[in-house]
Amino acid sequence: MFPTTTGIWNIGSTHAEQMINFLKTGSGRDVEFTVGNDKTVIKAHKSLLMARSTFFLTRFVSDTRTVIPITEDDCTADELQLFLEVTEKMTNCNLAK
Repeated sequence: MFPTTTGIWNIGSTHAEQMINFLKTGSGRDVEFTVGNDKTVIKAHKSLLMARSTFFLTRFVSDTRTVIPITEDDCTADELQLFLEVTEKMTNCNLAK
């Protein structure tokens, strides 16, 4: 058995545990959404979104930018934040497998 650490990477932990830790720490987020007129910045994990959403898979394959503007017509900052949290946490959900 590998020893565990209290840092970002926990050797010996499950994939789901590591993903939840990345979500909690925000580590590895590689895309930013600027939302609405006030340009609220919301960061996310591009690979997780691509794995969990055909919308984002299609979008990121053709759009390699790391900062993506989203208008209020698409969704509000609160709506996007909720969507990202639910989508990223689905990694640990048995229904998503």
